[in-house]
Amino acid sequence: MPREPLVVQNYARALLHVVQKENIPLQEALEESISLNRLLRDQPKLFVFLAGPHFREETKEKLVESVFKAQLTEIFCRFLQLLLRRDRIDHLIDILDEFRELVEAAQGLTMGTVTTAVPLNADEQNTFREKLESFCKLKFDLQFKVDEKLIGGVKVKYGDILMDTAISTYLGDLRQRLMETRLVF
Repeated sequence: MPREPLVVQNYARALLHVVQKENIPLQEALEESISLNRLLRDQPKLFVFLAGPHFREETKEKLVESVFKAQLTEIFCRFLQLLLRRDRIDHLIDILDEFRELVEAAQGLTMGTVTTAVPLNADEQNTFREKLESFCKLKFDLQFKVDEKLIGGVKVKYGDILMDTAISTYLGDLRQRLMETRLVF
């Protein structure tokens, strides 16, 4: 089913509201949502079972209660059951991703992705994070990726901002400008 941003945002906000209302520490809720998200991504058959039309809602709810009750807090179990009853379980992974962003925003963190041509070690990542935080005046939770096609430089993406200093981008821009240039003899 295609992603419905309004549905995803509303359920993620509702989950955050309940977590805050029940005075559950945000970091604990975040870790629980990340582990649930990881489980669903690592076990695609489980997600297909929950989202698919092949089994009755009661069967799915019993599975959620028996399998997840020992691993998840009551709030997350009830949330899964609510999504099952409202036929929104197919949005669960997107809702958990949105929930993570909302919690990190509530904690003052901004999620971002840094892509480099070569891997950065832990010290380089920390130095990069510190300089980026100083430059942007934000606190970051960065995911580091490697893309050898960049040749050199770095791409930083957070929110709707993209900072691109990759050599491959400069070469592509230069190529485009040369293609558009008319030569007169």
